[in-house]
Amino acid sequence: MSFWSATRWRQHLVLAHPTDRAVLLLEGSAGWPLPVLEMDALHPGVAEMIAGGVRERLGLDVGILGCLHHDFDRVTRIGESVRELENHSPAWTPAPPARWISADDLGSLTLAWPGHRPLLTSWLGGHCRAGAPWERHGWLNGAVGWIQSELWRHGLGTIEHVAQVRAWEFSTVLRLTAGAHRFFFKAVPAGREREMRVTRRIGERWPHLVAPVIASDVEQGWMLMAGVEGPSLEGISDVRRWEAAARAYAGLQIDWVDHTAELLTLGVRDLRPTCLATEVDACFADGPALSPGLRRDLRPPEIEALRKLSPVLVNACTELETRGIPNTLDHADLWASNIIDTANGPVIIDWEDACVSHPFFGFWFLLMSAEDLVDDPARAQSRIRDAYLEPWTRYASSAQLRAAFDLAQRLAPLCSAITFRLDVLPLLDASWELREFVPYFLRRLITAWASQTG
Repeated sequence: MSFWSATRWRQHLVLAHPTDRAVLLLEGSAGWPLPVLEMDALHPGVAEMIAGGVRERLGLDVGILGCLHHDFDRVTRIGESVRELENHSPAWTPAPPARWISADDLGSLTLAWPGHRPLLTSWLGGHCRAGAPWERHGWLNGAVGWIQSELWRHGLGTIEHVAQVRAWEFSTVLRLTAGAHRFFFKAVPAGREREMRVTRRIGERWPHLVAPVIASDVEQGWMLMAGVEGPSLEGISDVRRWEAAARAYAGLQIDWVDHTAELLTLGVRDLRPTCLATEVDACFADGPALSPGLRRDLRPPEIEALRKLSPVLVNACTELETRGIPNTLDHADLWASNIIDTANGPVIIDWEDACVSHPFFGFWFLLMSAEDLVDDPARAQSRIRDAYLEPWTRYASSAQLRAAFDLAQRLAPLCSAITFRLDVLPLLDASWELREFVPYFLRRLITAWASQTG
């Protein structure tokens, strides 16, 4: 089942001439359209599939820059995006019906999508939206140059291939090969450099549990990591591998119990239960966050139920703090897709949402992943939970741990909704469908506390 409101995407592609101010259009009987790719609704930051579609259809290599426009038809559930591309094949020439069109040419043409005219007029006039650094022409060359210098400095060879995996508001990710080795490069926008600090620091304490960081430039928000070999848990139904990952994650969290002050200095958000309680009312009063105009909007009775539940949740946060389980590092995005099952054990990737919080909150994502990915989910979830809790018996008995875990799991959707509201919604532009996550989390919160809402 697709999470997204859109079931299909039309990606309209703005491809620039390598030297002149001109855009590629296709001549058709109904007018001149931009090249377009149709695809199933996938991750909002999908880049490799777009680049592959352009290569297959037009025969040239491109980079994905920014999204210039987006729209969504709530009847057909088709999303429309206009994405700017960078031409990485300067010698390529279009074949009919494709042609380079200048600003002067555009005025005499009938466009297949008339709504694109003001956008293309502005773009051809040199008026481009200010976006993330990787959305600017030429940025990729500078980043690849830095990567190559670092690979040479570490004796790791010469780059042979570069593929852009992700491109959206939150990051761009490149996959590279050099010699017989694979590497990943990630860039994040200003203000989110904590991922570089946290990943490097975790790697210093637990080098086998994160991808090795080869180099980083925190000022630019750049990080180069060695690739790790193995499938993600998303593709594994053997519950024993999930149990191993759960134990390893618990061990990592316990190791950081006495170092939460250091984590906060690295820039992670403080989402300990007492801090979480201070955000409850503001979250439930944020109408656009609760009902952003998409498929999963909360209905008025649900919003009213949340507001009535607010004091119960605040008290539950306070109670959780008394259960004797110390706050520590929380990944906060521990979906099965972020755990790689290697021959040497699990490797946890993508620490951009790391925070200081109750340790059991973030485990909710892994248990949710198991709902769809393993056989007999209820039994598997119990096994994964027990494997995770076993290392925590130094702090409480098994019965006490299970009681605290159950309470934390009922509060976990609240933590996730507040995190999204504070950290994700302010950055959203083209990836508008992520606005569905706040109502999605809060609806699960209502279900978890149904007995308290009457």
